[in-house]
Amino acid sequence: MSSKETWAPSGRPRELDQASGPRSTRLRTGHVELIEGCLTLRLQRPESAGIQKGNATCDWACDIKPGHCNFVLSIQLPFNVGANMASCTVIEANTSTRHDGSVSVYVDGQVFALAAERVDKIRHSIDSRPAYLHLRKNLDGRINGMPCHDHFSTEYQPHESLDHHLAHALGAFHCSPFDEAAVVVLDGMGPTETQDVFTSASLWEARRGDVPNLLERVEAPYPCCDSFGHFFSAITYYLGFGFYDAGHTMSLAAFGNPQPYSSVMTSLIRTNDSGLPITDHDFILYATAQRFPPDFDHLLPPARTAALSAKYTALLGPPRRPNEDLVPRHRDIAAAAQAQLEVVLGNLLRRLASRTTSRNLCYSGGVALNCKANASVFLASPFERVFIHPAPDDTGQSIGKLVHRLQRSLGAPCAWRCEDVFLGPEYSETEVESALAGVEDCISATQLTTSALVSRVAQEIIAGNVVGWFQGRSEFGPRALGHRSILANATDRGSVTRVSDRIKKREWYRPFAPSVLESAAQRYFEFPAQCERRSPFMQYALRASDVAVAALSAVIHVDKTARVQTVADGSGAYSSLLAELGKLNGHPVVLNTSFNTPGSPIVETPADALAAFLDSQLDCLVINNWYIVRNGGR
Repeated sequence: MSSKETWAPSGRPRELDQASGPRSTRLRTGHVELIEGCLTLRLQRPESAGIQKGNATCDWACDIKPGHCNFVLSIQLPFNVGANMASCTVIEANTSTRHDGSVSVYVDGQVFALAAERVDKIRHSIDSRPAYLHLRKNLDGRINGMPCHDHFSTEYQPHESLDHHLAHALGAFHCSPFDEAAVVVLDGMGPTETQDVFTSASLWEARRGDVPNLLERVEAPYPCCDSFGHFFSAITYYLGFGFYDAGHTMSLAAFGNPQPYSSVMTSLIRTNDSGLPITDHDFILYATAQRFPPDFDHLLPPARTAALSAKYTALLGPPRRPNEDLVPRHRDIAAAAQAQLEVVLGNLLRRLASRTTSRNLCYSGGVALNCKANASVFLASPFERVFIHPAPDDTGQSIGKLVHRLQRSLGAPCAWRCEDVFLGPEYSETEVESALAGVEDCISATQLTTSALVSRVAQEIIAGNVVGWFQGRSEFGPRALGHRSILANATDRGSVTRVSDRIKKREWYRPFAPSVLESAAQRYFEFPAQCERRSPFMQYALRASDVAVAALSAVIHVDKTARVQTVADGSGAYSSLLAELGKLNGHPVVLNTSFNTPGSPIVETPADALAAFLDSQLDCLVINNWYIVRNGGR
């Protein structure tokens, strides 16, 4: 499309006078604008337009600049103004960071969301175009937006029209059950609307239908070192782990003693009188440059690096090389860092509680993936109810931006709330059968009733076998929650070896998580009232009861906690499987880990599941109601 053409729903190109610049075409109920290369629909409120329920039709057009449209928005006309946006299609993508791209779509009153990595198979991929095309194809014409060519660009655009932390805050709040809440966003850093200014922590107040009100933020030029996320990442790098490996540090912390390094950690991060973080900038820069020298060593001249090396080696010992053995010193550093993170997070939450009257709390940002801190700090905070975004990392950005576009464009509150995280596409029986036919020489597949399937899989698990489990729409976010999972016996310690060594190739210090039937969950784990005694999104490392410690040896960490997922009774095949396990061994609990092979994202499609099954040592595979084994046995 040339710069002189205008895109219109009818597909007719029109000449646009470039001298006039971006312009808007008036609609009977509003107008379309091109703002910094983004197509935006603004509708007047029905009461101000004098329109009650009914249809609004128009002929409209707006110039699209190739390569600069970082979201796609289209309207199905006629548009029913009073139908709660049921006929509206809005498509959003995360492009404000160099990782964790995703697409979220509001169509026909439903939200669909998909991480980029699930489609292109590149861990933490930023390019969301394949995910958009996948959704568009799967929804079979229900997305009536523009074709996805150069007009849907997800190249890295750090300064998009929506503040990064605001998108996090909107996503967390609108996924929550609350009508009003305090919101905290914590990550490494995220771009603002101001060039070269980044935010690492922000505090908000939110109400349904309004843009969250910013109470306070920590912002600075790159690399924005006063950051909870950058502190914990720097420790992670010092311990020889990678960019996305903060969870390794958290897991390793349970094996260490924080005391030898507690005073050192206090010097590396603390909070000021306002509860906001103050960090040792030199440590963050040094640790990052040591782990990623090609990208970060320019931040420190050689002489300065040598001085810092001597300083931090004296305090912490030398940085660990990636393949070096983990010794007690490394475990103690991890334990001290985790403990200090919890101290400073507690200070911040007390600060937030003093600035708002709300006793509801929403939480998002990459730091929210620390399930140990979530349980020990957020569930012990002054707030009475706590909700953590199920996709708190940058994948969840597209959800927050979607909500923002809906409210701003339609001039009305967004009524959507996230009742579950099964927001991916669903695959038809025809698609499943086609995937099975593609590998029919390698497998034997039997279609069973749900009750027969559940009974058979429960028996496999009790017998010590490891099952690939694929059901319905995929989870949005980093946790496998029973739709794209690998399952094993939670009561058998040998499950850890079978899953880790044979399939996941997982490090010895990283625990596996349990899924437990909600009606039985309090028998096994201590649930604070703040999370309403449930944990459907696997976000808290909860204290295990004596019963759990004795019976669930495969899913209890060395510190006697577990990252628990509760599953509502009667909610589907996964719930039925847990109930059947309870009948067989007395414990409606299963070891649940993500369905992926080493180095690969979680499977998305039936074909992905079959490929992972054939490339691993899984004993059997379930896709919806199909029970699958390899030809010739396991």
